[in-house]
Amino acid sequence: TGGVGGSSLTVPWATEAITISDDLRHRVLTVLADNDDGRFSGFLDPSDTATIQAALRKQASDALVYLSPGDPTTPGTAVIVPALGDVMVLPLPEMRGGAGSPIDRYVRSYSGAHGPDSTATDRADWRAALDEVTDWAWRCAGADLLAVTGRFADGRAVRPVLVPVGLLPVVPRHAGRP
Repeated sequence: TGGVGGSSLTVPWATEAITISDDLRHRVLTVLADNDDGRFSGFLDPSDTATIQAALRKQASDALVYLSPGDPTTPGTAVIVPALGDVMVLPLPEMRGGAGSPIDRYVRSYSGAHGPDSTATDRADWRAALDEVTDWAWRCAGADLLAVTGRFADGRAVRPVLVPVGLLPVVPRHAGRP
């Protein structure tokens, strides 16, 4: 209890199983933005393209890439804000979430492998799902993103800033492979 937001976001860490609601990130950001002391005033206000591009150039990044998964009927999308140039939208037809998708299998198997009653089979299933989801991430987004953002790098390694949304933040991007 206490702190920014009072008890509305408090989680009983030691006594109960933790269930994180889908809107937790939004709720946390809203509490920060509505904080009485004004430290986070304007925190949720969107930045314009020129501001984003200036920040990218300042930190020597090539592009800001928002990755949004689709669902079984809608393809995923990447919105690419290059450090210089026009914003691009890249359709990612294979980046689909939902029941039975590689990301769904990974999330379910991770929970099973890291629970208090996990078995060797659960851990093997999770490792297989990890291989599948990293292969899937490269196939459905990585290769296309590298091809597009690589144009901004002038022959050196590309430096994109990835902003995965939905369930995509759980995909271990560092484990992705071509």
